[in-house]
Amino acid sequence: MTTDPSKVVRHRLPTEAEWEYAARRGNKGNGYKYAGSNNVDDVAWYKGNSGSKTHEVGTKAPNELGLYDMSGNVWECCSDWYGWILQFSTDESLQQ
Repeated sequence: MTTDPSKVVRHRLPTEAEWEYAARRGNKGNGYKYAGSNNVDDVAWYKGNSGSKTHEVGTKAPNELGLYDMSGNVWECCSDWYGWILQFSTDESLQQ
């Protein structure tokens, strides 16, 4: 186990485009408002129903690709999107 991304082998975070494709159900989307349902409570843990804690993956319904928690539970991390980090970082080298 490591927290150093340079030492991770055979695994990586998705790009933002890959994450969006998966969250929007790829080419199998049924046009739902949320990933897998029009009812957010069916597919997502969020402020209104989570009790302010994370939950085990897979306790809500999956989307059409069989992926769980694409509309909630935790922050989505992507390998090529740094907007939030840059916006709040005090490290000037990241803001260039």
